[in-house]
Amino acid sequence: MQSSKFVIEDIVLSEQEMQELKSKLINHTNKSYIIRKAAGGNCTSCLGIPTKKVLYDVGDGKLVDYYCDLCWQKHKSGLNKRLKGMDFT
Repeated sequence: MQSSKFVIEDIVLSEQEMQELKSKLINHTNKSYIIRKAAGGNCTSCLGIPTKKVLYDVGDGKLVDYYCDLCWQKHKSGLNKRLKGMDFT
């Protein structure tokens, strides 16, 4: 089994960008599109505004997950357990 590698990046939105994003979300029907445009993707778990981007090495490509703070805390506790059983070859 090949060891899996992953990189965690913070998604940084300024306070002004966050306020603009939240104001757009109030009156917009396609909230998912607005969040993807501003932050790169939706939280993988709850579809909210992400603060973390996790890139997994999967052979010739990368798998990308996005997480908000709350979902990241839940995911982080099981991350190493989940990766141990996966074969990325």
